[in-house]
Amino acid sequence: MSAGLRVGITEDELRELVIQLAAYAGFPAAINAQAHLNEVLAKAAN
Repeated sequence: MSAGLRVGITEDELRELVIQLAAYAGFPAAINAQAHLNEVLAKAAN
């Protein structure tokens, strides 16, 4: 996800990706992805 941010994917697009992930990979995987995204975004903000 951090690579996506570096190449221009927006925060909103990454959040939408996690929503789509729930349908294809399952809710537990989407929850883990959201937690990872939150960590990546917190790091990017600093």
